[in-house]
Amino acid sequence: MGRQFKSKANEAEKDASWKIAMCKRRQVVKMAVIKVIEIVGESQTSWQDAVQNALKGASRTLRGITGVEIYNLTANVDKGQIVEYKANVKVAFPVENISSVEPDS
Repeated sequence: MGRQFKSKANEAEKDASWKIAMCKRRQVVKMAVIKVIEIVGESQTSWQDAVQNALKGASRTLRGITGVEIYNLTANVDKGQIVEYKANVKVAFPVENISSVEPDS
């Protein structure tokens, strides 16, 4: 009978320690919320410049851009020559004013 009591006491202690750790974790953990938008960059010289122009334009109004995904490259053609390069780009950046998000219990 003594062992069984000790075992239940140990389980209760472990459970309490786990709950305390989870409460502390919830206070510390902040989850980032990332927004992704699609933009098109243009250039008369190259697709690389088109991507750079898209990023440059986005960075004028967005803070903290963390990444880009180039998902489509196109061009305008005139008389058999490329006259304008276009890059469809997805830009990722953090959403501001999100203090913390607690996981569902």
